[in-house]
Amino acid sequence: MKRLFVLLFAVLLTSCATITPGSDPVVVRAQDVLTNSLSVYEAAMKTHYAISTQEPPAVYHATEQVRVVFPKAWRGLRAAIDAYKASGSKDPEKLRLAVLSFFGEAEQIGPDSWRDAIRLIRKAFEGA
Repeated sequence: MKRLFVLLFAVLLTSCATITPGSDPVVVRAQDVLTNSLSVYEAAMKTHYAISTQEPPAVYHATEQVRVVFPKAWRGLRAAIDAYKASGSKDPEKLRLAVLSFFGEAEQIGPDSWRDAIRLIRKAFEGA
C-alpha cells in the first residue's frame, strides 16, 4: 500500500495548479490541498475496500480511522476556502491557518503510508 501512495503523490505533484496573474495564490494552493488529499483518500479507500480482509488488524483500524475522520476535516477546509473567497478578504492568514489545521488533523490519523502522503502534500503547500 505504501508504494501506492508514493506513486500517487508523484502524479499529484506534477498536477499542481499554476497560479495565473490576478488569482489568489493561497486559495489556489489550498484548493490543491483539497484536490490532492481527496485523491489520496479515494485511492486509500479503494485499496482498503479491496484488501481489507487481508490487512493486519492495526492497518485495518488505522485506515478505518482515516475513513471516519478525514471527510469531516476535508469538509472543514472546503468550508474555510469558500468562506475566504466569499468574504473578499485580502488577508490570507486565516485561510493559511485553516489549511494548517486540516494538516494537523489529517497527519494524526491512519497508517504510516497515509501520514507520509499527507506530509508530502503539506510540504508542497508550504514550499509554494
